[in-house]
Amino acid sequence: MVRIAAEARNGKRARVERTDASTEGDALGRWLARLPFPFSREDAKPGDTEISFAFEEALGASVALPGGGTLHIERARALTAADVDSAGRVDKSGPAARAQALNLSAARTLARQASLRRLGGLIVLDCVAPISKTGGEAIREAFITAFSAITRRQSRVIAPSTFGLMEASLAWAEAPVMDRWRGDDHQPTDEAIVYDALRELMPGETVQKKMASGDIEIAPLAFMRGRTLKNAFVVLDEAQNTTAMQMKMFLTRMGQGARMVINGDPTQTDLPNGTKSGLNEAINILKNIPEVSFIHFDKSDVVRHHLVGKIIDAYDRHERKT
Repeated sequence: MVRIAAEARNGKRARVERTDASTEGDALGRWLARLPFPFSREDAKPGDTEISFAFEEALGASVALPGGGTLHIERARALTAADVDSAGRVDKSGPAARAQALNLSAARTLARQASLRRLGGLIVLDCVAPISKTGGEAIREAFITAFSAITRRQSRVIAPSTFGLMEASLAWAEAPVMDRWRGDDHQPTDEAIVYDALRELMPGETVQKKMASGDIEIAPLAFMRGRTLKNAFVVLDEAQNTTAMQMKMFLTRMGQGARMVINGDPTQTDLPNGTKSGLNEAINILKNIPEVSFIHFDKSDVVRHHLVGKIIDAYDRHERKT
């Protein structure tokens, strides 16, 4: 058996280590001994329907809470959101005590779900009010205790605010980032490619922390509609594939203190035939605005292998001849 010992970063592949059965068995025993709840161990055959159903139930969008109630978990691009539903819970204590018991149960369940689903990054739990300052700290500690009992991954948790939101920033699991962010076709998404490029500019841990704190955000162009980008440095990549309306929408998101860099190759447009490139149109429309600068690169600016410049030059000569 092998396990991932280090993520792929800085142009290097993930490092794996060989493990033998005895070592793996000892690790499993230690993990089972640390579980904060009773369990029974049984052997099961591959494809067992009861086991499959149990996994589907345990990892579903809604998870039943001990004592009643439901935890709804929804994953988005930027974070994982969890909402507490008290329906079906029977508790004759006062409102504050009922809310606190439900929130503690939800925090512990969310911690176990984060480990089961190998969730990382920002997780937000919408707790039930009322929440006192001491109650918020107890909810925070409940999540940390439950999470640290079943995983060695680092976590940073902020106690619920007056609005009832508890924020947890979790280190990602051991899987390489390019495997974590893959689309339905199993190919790396645009976000994964951008993330991997950021890791070449700064340590991977720094990128994760800045993304968790919101200092760095990777978002599709469609998510820009209706937003105002203030005090930000914004980069639009592959702009040659924007339509004219998308480019206008993006440019008009600029707020106070914002700077924008738009890059793309006008010769490599993937838009459908007959669709104008927003980048090409913007160059023509905005060329007379003094505050807007244009920088055109050529083969001498290539930062890849030195042969790439010669290859580009050869293709240019061929195209001129034809």
